[in-house]
Amino acid sequence: MSNNLGNKETLAKNILRYVEIKGISCARLAEEIGVPATTLSNWVNANTYPRMDKIEMMANYFGISKADLVEEQTAVSATAARSAKLVKNFERLSDRDKLIIENMIASMLG
Repeated sequence: MSNNLGNKETLAKNILRYVEIKGISCARLAEEIGVPATTLSNWVNANTYPRMDKIEMMANYFGISKADLVEEQTAVSATAARSAKLVKNFERLSDRDKLIIENMIASMLG
């Protein structure tokens, strides 16, 4: 793991990134992992750092590794996060709209 392990600011930024990708609120994340909203607020404002069991709970909830939460994200992982968000949004479309998007991509790629 990188030297940023334990960096409150890095963790805060990563929690917010995955909350956005999942399309939920911080309050919902707090509820889902069983912590008070004020506790989660302290984490995302880089005031406190969660115990490892809470980091593991968040990682499991988001379907990512603990390292994805505690380490500085590279451009590659940021691209992967963006791709995951696009896939999530695509899955919410109707079959007709999915076909339109697929055709648009095909025509753009030539």
